[in-house]
Amino acid sequence: MKDVLFAVLCGVLPAVAAALLLFGVAGKRCLGLSIGIALFAAFGLLDQVWPILPHELYQGGNQYQQWLCWSAVVAGLLGFVSGPGWFVVPMSVLLIGAEIWLMLTNRRGSMALPETVIVHGLAFVLITTTFLVLRRIAERRDGIGIAFATCVLMSVDAGLLGLGGSWLLAQLAGTTAAVMATAMLTALWHRPFFMGAPSMLAVTVVHGGLLLAGYFFSDMRAEVAVLAAGSPVTLLLAGGGAGRSGWRFACAVLAMSSVLSIAVLLSLR
Repeated sequence: MKDVLFAVLCGVLPAVAAALLLFGVAGKRCLGLSIGIALFAAFGLLDQVWPILPHELYQGGNQYQQWLCWSAVVAGLLGFVSGPGWFVVPMSVLLIGAEIWLMLTNRRGSMALPETVIVHGLAFVLITTTFLVLRRIAERRDGIGIAFATCVLMSVDAGLLGLGGSWLLAQLAGTTAAVMATAMLTALWHRPFFMGAPSMLAVTVVHGGLLLAGYFFSDMRAEVAVLAAGSPVTLLLAGGGAGRSGWRFACAVLAMSSVLSIAVLLSLR
């Protein structure tokens, strides 16, 4: 019981602290950075090994969890500095490609060239599409609704990763969900509440990276990983602009939840 409580605290406390100290004070520019720092700290506490510097990691063991943490930190920094779309979006897409490449370093040795191209290509297309969708939705319907949707997404990710046999990955997903939940609490004094479109990069990097790790380094089934990874695409049903009605967004979140429910059912089979 003490070990379980310790693991929960190691995953939740960094999330709460990062969200309150960064997003709670500085606002939407720091939400992605809150996610990156919380993930970095939670991994260090849970695994009792802090991520080493990227150049040392690249020359050494190339541990996929550490590449995930560094990718989340870089995503947070990109969201913090922000910038024009013509610069931020290509850099974000480049980061997603780098994350996939680096996380799968230790698996490429057992892949033939055609498999390498197909695996990396499909992962890149899926995660990049998810990022572009989440960024678009945040631009059109930014507010507590999208924060709730991403909290649901990461919470279900945690459950799927736990069912897939990796409690560490599940705890890291839970850390991200805790950041989003804490961010929503700041709506008590952040009025109006905004997440900011750039923060969607950190959400996507963690969401996609965890599911990538769940499939390649744990026991998550391919169809489960694909369904969960692509589920945010259903948020496009919410629309935007002049027709930003609450019921449309609720239907979009319900559609995403339905896709995630199918992924859960497949995991239980």
